[in-house]
Amino acid sequence: MSHWVLLDWTDGTPKEVVAEVTWSEAASRLDQEVGESPGRRFSIDPVEQWFRYRDGDR
Repeated sequence: MSHWVLLDWTDGTPKEVVAEVTWSEAASRLDQEVGESPGRRFSIDPVEQWFRYRDGDR
């Protein structure tokens, strides 16, 4: 099973919202976040990609 991370890119730097969840859990959380704060930018990425962003290895 793949794990995913929901990232908030609103200020141009990725910030973890929720990590190591299924795709559907990440999508559900995305719906919740967008509903609470429209206009923010998000992405759902594989956890491995988040580790590269976090460690500065874009």
